[in-house]
Amino acid sequence: MPDTSISGRRVVRELAELIPERGKPGMIVSDNGTELTSNAVLAWCGEIGVEWHYIAPGKPMQNGFCESFNGRMRDALGRSNRWKAGAALTKGGFILLFGMVIFGEAAVRASDGTPPAGELMLGFGLLALAVNLTCFVLLWRFRRGDVNMSSSFECSRNDLIANGGVILAAFAVLATNSIWPDIIIGLLIAAIFLRSAFRVLVEAWPMWRGKPATE
Repeated sequence: MPDTSISGRRVVRELAELIPERGKPGMIVSDNGTELTSNAVLAWCGEIGVEWHYIAPGKPMQNGFCESFNGRMRDALGRSNRWKAGAALTKGGFILLFGMVIFGEAAVRASDGTPPAGELMLGFGLLALAVNLTCFVLLWRFRRGDVNMSSSFECSRNDLIANGGVILAAFAVLATNSIWPDIIIGLLIAAIFLRSAFRVLVEAWPMWRGKPATE
């Protein structure tokens, strides 16, 4: 939640913490915001002996350095949010693609009717599980971060679910010598992937367009 309510006392406190690090300025130039024209600011200037100069109302270029910085900061933050949303959209697209590929693969296996090699499924599934579990643990603290990091966590979680499904299907195929456990679990994994893709895309698309996502 951004802090949009800054009082004169807050301004004084922040400036007082900067002076030991940066030194006392000879003059401070600002606009005529109420937090900057407050009694707290005026009293603080008198106490420490700093001159405070206010620009003329409606003349922001009298404080051009500050206005330039504010503009660049707004542009940088805007591009940053759009970049994060674009990265999340890309990941959401890949998740959607993977889900569709898994559905297609399940359909092909159902028409073919040949059971997969359970031993190979189990070996590759366990190896991939170890790798993806490490990534999942590393990304856990970012699961509720910005749209880019949360989509990365979503991808890692889906990989983990897919690995678990492959291992479960491998045991079921070895036990039954049937193709159907692999197909059923594959369809469930595909459904999970498509659901995740929908969630990521719905959250990232409004941000990429510069609009807040709806709850």
